[in-house]
Amino acid sequence: MGITPATLTLSAGDSACFYVSALANWDGQTLPSWSVDGLPPGATAEFKGQTAGNPTSGCLRIDTPCSIAEGGYPLEVTAAVPGKMWKAQITLGIAACEEFKPGVYTKPMDELISVIVAGKPDFINGLAVPLQVCYGSQPRKLKVTIESATSEAGTRLTTPPRFYLFYSLVRPAPDFINAHNAEFRNVEQDYMINSGWSLEETVTPGLYLLVFEHDSYADLVNPREPKDIPKSVTYRLEVVPMPCMETICLTASPMPVAPDGMVTLNWNAPGAVKVEIWWWDKQQESVIHSDLLSVGSLSFSIADAHIENIGAYVYVLLTAHYADGKVESKELYISVRTRHTITAFAVSPQTVNPGEIVTLSWGIAGEVQEVSLYTLNQLSQLDTSYSNLPASGSLTLTVPAWRRNAMSFQLYASDPDGLWVFADTSVKIACPDVWFFPNPPSDCPGPATYTKMAVQHFEHGVMIWTEWEDRIRVFYNDSQDVHLRRWEMRNNEWFPGMPESDPNIVPPPGYYQPVRGFGKLWREGSHWDGTSIRDLLGWAIEPELGIDHGAVQCDASPKYSTCYLGDPVGVVYVEEPELQGWYEWAGPNAMP
Repeated sequence: MGITPATLTLSAGDSACFYVSALANWDGQTLPSWSVDGLPPGATAEFKGQTAGNPTSGCLRIDTPCSIAEGGYPLEVTAAVPGKMWKAQITLGIAACEEFKPGVYTKPMDELISVIVAGKPDFINGLAVPLQVCYGSQPRKLKVTIESATSEAGTRLTTPPRFYLFYSLVRPAPDFINAHNAEFRNVEQDYMINSGWSLEETVTPGLYLLVFEHDSYADLVNPREPKDIPKSVTYRLEVVPMPCMETICLTASPMPVAPDGMVTLNWNAPGAVKVEIWWWDKQQESVIHSDLLSVGSLSFSIADAHIENIGAYVYVLLTAHYADGKVESKELYISVRTRHTITAFAVSPQTVNPGEIVTLSWGIAGEVQEVSLYTLNQLSQLDTSYSNLPASGSLTLTVPAWRRNAMSFQLYASDPDGLWVFADTSVKIACPDVWFFPNPPSDCPGPATYTKMAVQHFEHGVMIWTEWEDRIRVFYNDSQDVHLRRWEMRNNEWFPGMPESDPNIVPPPGYYQPVRGFGKLWREGSHWDGTSIRDLLGWAIEPELGIDHGAVQCDASPKYSTCYLGDPVGVVYVEEPELQGWYEWAGPNAMP
């Protein structure tokens, strides 16, 4: 696999691309699946192939969280098709961010780049100004205003040149913008263009490219006079804080903050008559800042605060009081910089069958005191633990034969200050079972149980008996919303030798009295609210139907599973969890 650059250096919150040039001996048909091992916590990767040309060439985009620690993160990229795999090793670097300086600038248009916006021969040549935007404590807008522009004839332009703002996907800033037709390959597709003499757009962390147009393909067709072609521009750069879109806005800066550093809280609670801010000190006693204004800021030392050991954060709560007596609150978790960073935590292979072996590997940079690894049970709770592990290493485990869907793992590491960081990874478990009926749901099923069954329909519901459990399901047709229909499970209390029916009960013409187990429950049973089952179901509308080769099967959810029962070549009934919701299965895309 050809991939460049070998090392891509970003700042926290940035996004950019590694570029895959080719997969050797690709068959040209089967699109590979892509995965990246070693991503730091919170970072994501997504491959976007070219829409024109080789779809296995393109951008492997990395998006980083604003809380990511500085350092180097070795990554392994894998592309796979059945029977073949490609791998490459690259490095993601995270460095300190230095933001551009707002102000007024004058630039000559003597070093131009090409901006191709619609494929050859269409083009634009322009002056490019790179602008690095760093993570801020609240949303911001970048405002660009042309204050003046001088023409090639030395006169002042009365019409502003066009200018654009692109989000760069490469580092350093590109010296041309690579595009094929309308597909941009080294900048974001959604670029911004000026309106009159200014441009104003919301910005996120990353490297932007401000381009002032000098000439274009249109000038070859209809040449302009020198007095209409810009030679230099004077422009103003401003960063404008955006108003908080939430009812209450609470932010902290910097974040993450050093364990002995100062943090500044900024808040805005429009309309509040009083604001209180609460946090814990080192002895876990409350620190309350009372009678604050609706908009303001305050600073305190993290060294004075209680730092939650696991996750390394300080918890802050803002409470806003309003004139009408209403009280609203806003929570904030201030991340604290630790002396160590989990640089890699991955599982291989990424898909296994139940009972197969996986290898977990990890790397932790910095000062490491203790490392532990946990498996998570099917309810995502910590399960088996492995302690006293090295800062970098691997561990081989067997996926239990009964596990389904996925198995997750968590890695915990502490530094000498007792602060723990953690990372997650998981392995996908292939589904070994198949549904007993055609056109099934997409969920992974558990094993099916084949059994004799009996089914009888009533005016207001259904009864179903299974020999396997010797129990009776009662489905009540008591709601137009099938997901709100109630159902329950009852023991079969009829045994051979008991009366099959009550001769004193005579159904109306065309209706039936249920017999045996159905009949005894119908005559004598009642719902939990005291209503008789007979009154809830009404008369049977058909005789009892026997099924010699029925089946019962539930999906593999660890909790709140949905079950299916019925005839593999006939009607299949769906029973939803918590004894509420049932209907006849009509296929995965049908509206029940």
